[in-house]
Amino acid sequence: MPVQIAAETHAAAVARARAELGGTDFAAEWAAGEALSPEAAIDLGLAVAAELAGKHNPPTEARTDSRPA
Repeated sequence: MPVQIAAETHAAAVARARAELGGTDFAAEWAAGEALSPEAAIDLGLAVAAELAGKHNPPTEARTDSRPA
């Protein structure tokens, strides 16, 4: 992704979050994020990604026959 597009995408995401949370809550959450260590930020990002992946790709059970369940 070119840098300009990434910056525009980031700006749009920040604006959307600010609008959804409201100014005060957004500021508090932003400050909490800035206070994270790099390691904690990575761990949080990986946890959120795993949660989102699970919501979009629910596990399916393998079936070994064609009979209705």
